[in-house]
Amino acid sequence: RELASRAPLVVATLQAISGLKDSSFERSLSRFFPLMANLISCEHGSGEVQLALSDMLSSWV
Repeated sequence: RELASRAPLVVATLQAISGLKDSSFERSLSRFFPLMANLISCEHGSGEVQLALSDMLSSWV
């Protein structure tokens, strides 16, 4: 339940990251990467978060 209540915030954060300019994203990647890896491996993550993460990664790869 706690994870589900935070999903909208996580989704909004991932969408904001997707909108960063290249230089901002590259400067922040060392901080973002461990967090994104944790989201990928989270077994109780919401589908909404996984979709936002997929969209964000697709926009940068």
